[in-house]
Amino acid sequence: MLYKDVIVCPAGKYCEGYKNGVPLCSSGTYNDTLGITGDIAAGYWANATCGAITSTPSKDTDCALGNVNNSKACLIHFGFYSTGGGKVPRPYPDFAAGEACLDGYECGYVGAGYYVNGGGTSKTPSGFGNGCVGQWNNAGTMTNHVCGQVSPGYFSTGGAISATPATDSCHGYDVADTTDVIANRCGLIAAGYYGGAGATTSSGSGLVNAGYYSTGGGTSKTPTANGNGCVGSGKTCGKVNSGYYSTGGGTSATPKQNGSGCVGSGKTCGLIDADCFGGAGSISSCPNS
Repeated sequence: MLYKDVIVCPAGKYCEGYKNGVPLCSSGTYNDTLGITGDIAAGYWANATCGAITSTPSKDTDCALGNVNNSKACLIHFGFYSTGGGKVPRPYPDFAAGEACLDGYECGYVGAGYYVNGGGTSKTPSGFGNGCVGQWNNAGTMTNHVCGQVSPGYFSTGGAISATPATDSCHGYDVADTTDVIANRCGLIAAGYYGGAGATTSSGSGLVNAGYYSTGGGTSKTPTANGNGCVGSGKTCGKVNSGYYSTGGGTSATPKQNGSGCVGSGKTCGLIDADCFGGAGSISSCPNS
């Protein structure tokens, strides 16, 4: 150690211990005037007990003070992002300014309609290297992180960890830890509605067309079958059955006469009227009148 009064490299910073080949301090430390090399890179984090020696630290090799961060790579966790200077793995919105990432950077939940499964660098990511970085060690397998818009048929109001988020997959924690789950924060598009990629609410892009229905996960306003107009286990969609009708927002192939098979202001549905005839996909109560 070359100087007295060395200090552990602060959170959000890294300290190589040298500059231009000249040693300044022990790696991971600094003193009052020398040793801080720069800020932690976007998508990474380091706390004050790490002693980071690189802008993209891995706890196995790049924390001078030992095995202190809680991931193989010190990457921002699922559902979160940091544009740089990260101090914590999960930068919740209730952190005070400068507590989760250094001043001058942005960090928090990934934006509504987007997802990231680790290493997030942007609130609105579009893919590996353009919104997320790094690799995650999962049972010994190293794979690139993925990120982007949530898939058609799904929605997220923020913090999604998957392109096809379940109701418990928009919280930023590991999937097994649901302490941060917020009800209805993400999941399938609601019955009677459809949504393309990047939907931010359960009503997505709007109601399915008159004569059609979806029980959830709608991807098209004129759906034909699961996988071609709707997604999700057990979800069905298509034209309402013969003998039934819907003026839009259908939620059932056989909507009840009392209108419980459709949603949306002013929309009606149910059985075709007596003395009238209607095939599949009817859009009024007496289509042959």
